[in-house]
Amino acid sequence: MIIISLSLVAVWNVVYFVWLYKGDTVYIGWGGPGEYKKFQKKFYIFVCLFDTAILLVFYSYFLCVVSNYKNALRRELTAEERDEKKAAKKKAEEEEKKAKEEAEKKK
Repeated sequence: MIIISLSLVAVWNVVYFVWLYKGDTVYIGWGGPGEYKKFQKKFYIFVCLFDTAILLVFYSYFLCVVSNYKNALRRELTAEERDEKKAAKKKAEEEEKKAKEEAEKKK
């Protein structure tokens, strides 16, 4: 989700500053007049795209690392453990079904 959001913000920055923004200078900041920074439009677009590229690389890298780590921590279940897990799941489903039937009878 963050990768898609970052990409969309970068696309919006390019579209806005290339086609919609008419000036050659971009002012970034907040507050009073002395607190704004002045950039050339091409430089500002380059900085936005560069920042986005760095963030996308880091998020993608850590997404892969976490995925590999998650898979490395998993272990294969033995046949006995699989059977126990299935039996417990079946028992829980039966108990849930009984509880629903009892709730319907009380209505």
